[in-house]
This record gives sequence, C-alpha cells and structure tokens, in this order.
Amino acid sequence: MSERERPPDEPPTPGEDEDGEDEPGTEPPPEEEIEDPLERDPIKYVWKDGVAPLAVTLTEGPVEAGYAPAELVARLAEQIALLLKDLGGGIGPMLYAVAPGSMTLFFGDPDPVNEQAQLAINRTATHAGRVAELIELDGDALYARALEIGAPARQYAALTQLVGTEDVTLRWAVQEQEPRTLTSDRAAEQHKRLSEPGETKDRSLRVHGVLYRVITEPTVQGYTGSVGIHLHSWSSRPPGDHRSRKLIARYESSAVEDQIKAGLVGEPVEARLTVREPVPGASLEPERFQLVVDDLIPGPPEDSILGSGLLDEAE
Repeated sequence: MSERERPPDEPPTPGEDEDGEDEPGTEPPPEEEIEDPLERDPIKYVWKDGVAPLAVTLTEGPVEAGYAPAELVARLAEQIALLLKDLGGGIGPMLYAVAPGSMTLFFGDPDPVNEQAQLAINRTATHAGRVAELIELDGDALYARALEIGAPARQYAALTQLVGTEDVTLRWAVQEQEPRTLTSDRAAEQHKRLSEPGETKDRSLRVHGVLYRVITEPTVQGYTGSVGIHLHSWSSRPPGDHRSRKLIARYESSAVEDQIKAGLVGEPVEARLTVREPVPGASLEPERFQLVVDDLIPGPPEDSILGSGLLDEAE
C-alpha cells in the first residue's frame, strides 16, 4: 500500500496499480535536462536555419586556419562594427561567435528572444548587403556609390585601409547572398580611389596675427613648407573651429619663403590665403579644407588701432 490512503474516486497515478502499489518494471519519468549555455551552438540557437546575417572569414597574411593575432581580429571586428553602426544610423551589430577551427566572425542583431533588445528584422543583413555592393565596385563607380552613401562610406574606406595594410583577405558572406571577397590588393586599390580628393573650389581670405612657426620641409602634395600663425583676436577666421586662434597653412612659392627669411618669424604679419574647399556633394569629407599662403607681409600688431578698420574692410 502507499503511504496515504487514496480516496475511492481518485484514479491511480502513473506507475501505481489499483491498490496504490508501484507496478513492477516501471521507472519514474526522467528529469528534464537543463541546457548548458556554454555548450550551446550560438549560430543554430539564435538563427534556426543556422545561417548568420553576416559571416566574415579572415584568411591570408598572419591569419592561420585556426588562429590569428588577437589584436588584428579585434581591430577588424571593431571596424566592421563601426561601419555597420554608421550605416544603421547609430545602432551597431552584435558579435555572436568566432567559429572554432577557422577565423570566421558571426554578426547579427541582438538576440530576438530578448524583447527589450529586439530591433528591426534583418538590420545587420540589410546593411551588410550594402557593404557587399561596395566590395564589387571599382574606380569612379565605387566613388559615386560612396558619395551616395555619405559619411558612413568613410568607415568603409577605413576598413579597406586596414585590410590592405595587414595583407589579409575577407570573405564577406551575407544571409541569402553570394559571398564577396575583399583581397588585400583590391582593398588597397579601393582605398586609393576613395582617398583621392574630389572637385574643389577656391576662395580668398586675409588674416592677421603673429608668425610663430615655420617648417621648410617639402610635402608629398608638392608644398614647399608650412607656417603657423597665432591670429589676432579681431582677425578673420578660416573654416572650421572659429574659437581656435592658431592657423596652420601651406605655402608653395619661393617668393613666400623669401618673405619669411626676411625676418618675419615672431613678428605681426598679414597673410593672404587661398581656402581650398570641396564642391558640395563631391567629397567624402565635405568639411575638409586646405589653406595655402599666397602672400605674407608685415602686418599691424594686435593692439593696433587699425585692427577694427581692417576687420571691417575684410567683411
């Protein structure tokens, strides 16, 4: 008999006979096993079809079949995340796993079982697909598409620079798309094109200050050297941070260099500059500009009574 008397109208529990005794040959049901999260396949767990929104495989260079320099993997993962974040309007992807036995990184949206972190479906795959399009393009077609994308294309340029510099190859596999391959040579060519300056326009600007620095070392852009001017409080300002009173400008003529050698260092000067700015819609860095010194002559000191008059004239 069981430890308690069963009421006549209560049916026997599984494994008991009519008298409440355990039936011979029966065993209690097995306890439900709790899955160890450390043994879970992160890809199959999150994506039922086992295909991640984005899988990026690293090969070549210092990357071996089963391992790679940790710093390199971290830098590439960070740059990929920054690129997708910019394309996604500030919302970045999640890194789910690095496949054992190969340097494949799996990216996706936050775990969809977490309702508080759930995002628009396939956000990572959508923006990774835009990157796949860039990988396929060359020359002017690449630059034109980058201009359409806008500021996020700078992050793609940074990715191509990293891939080209580290001599690695990326296999870029987006969910439901054919994988693309970005070799180090292709990345270097793309970065070169994306780094070329677009069409520019020039305008003149006159500034006043003290010439405090001169560097007479030629640059790769063909300039002879550069000067540093600490602007007077009432001087005109170039584009950029109007609070800064320090100006760095290049010069490319021997006449300017001769004027500097005439004893202008440490003295008040008047500099006539060319401000070289990108034409709107023609550059990946529309806020970037260059200052070129066309003429440099002695100028009034900061406390000169002519200062306000010169400022009015400039305006």
